[in-house]
Amino acid sequence: MLLTRREWTYAVAGSLVAMPLARLAAQSKSVVAGVRIGAQTYVFRDRPLDQVPAAFTSIGLSFAELWSGHVETAAAIGAESGTSREARRELLRTWRTKGPLSAFEAIRAQFADADVTLTSYDVPYRDDWSDDEVKRTLTPLPSIRRAMRGTCG
Repeated sequence: MLLTRREWTYAVAGSLVAMPLARLAAQSKSVVAGVRIGAQTYVFRDRPLDQVPAAFTSIGLSFAELWSGHVETAAAIGAESGTSREARRELLRTWRTKGPLSAFEAIRAQFADADVTLTSYDVPYRDDWSDDEVKRTLTPLPSIRRAMRGTCG
C-alpha cells in the first residue's frame, strides 16, 4: 500500500497525538503487566486520613491497604490527652467491638471519590485481643466487602 505524503503525515501526526492520550488512559489505574500496584496508607502516616487519598492520587497509585493507625486515632476512640495506657486500651477495645461500622463506609467513600480502591485493612492482632475484637475485624461489612476483602495480621 502506497501512501501519499499527506496521508503519511496524517498517520504519523495522529499516532503522536494518540500515544500520550493512551498513556494517560492506562495510568488511571496503577496496573503494570496485570499486577495491581499500591501501598499501605502507613506510608502517609505523617498526615491525617482525609489527606491520604489525594496523596495516593498525586503519586499515581490507585490501590491501598488501609492502616489501622489511620482509623483507630485517639479522637475516634474517645481518648483525651493524658489518657493512661490501660484506659486507652479499654477505649480501643470498646471501639473495636462496638464502634460504628459507618466509619469504614465513610473512609471507603473518601478513597473511592479519589479513584483509589481499598483492597484490605491492616489489623495488628496481639495476644491481649479479646475474642470479640478478633471476631469484629473478621465480620464482613456489607457496604465495603467487595472493596476490602480481608484483613492482614
